[in-house]
Amino acid sequence: MLSANLIKIYRNVSAFAHQSTWEKGITKKRKPYIYATYNHHKIRIYGQEPYHAFQLHLKNKGERRYTFGEIYQIKNRSTLEAKELAYIALKGVLSTDTEEQDQLRNLYRELITSP
Repeated sequence: MLSANLIKIYRNVSAFAHQSTWEKGITKKRKPYIYATYNHHKIRIYGQEPYHAFQLHLKNKGERRYTFGEIYQIKNRSTLEAKELAYIALKGVLSTDTEEQDQLRNLYRELITSP
């Protein structure tokens, strides 16, 4: 049985993936990507269906540059699923509530392991 909090989290995930402005960019190595911004942090999604990867760019308060995170591979997923997974990962990194972190971690695991 899903908790009301988990349903709320997934609604936020879905809203972000569908309603955010996703812009296109090109890396220094001429690889295309799309990105969106959430509270000054950025989510980059590389590749095309069904092979995607995402990277989180975290903005520290008072600094002009971003801290670049690891690149996480997502295979056999649509672009929409890649957006959702990247947002869940970002929310998990930013959350200070351990219960919310656990719920996000479990949701991420369920989505990444489902066929």
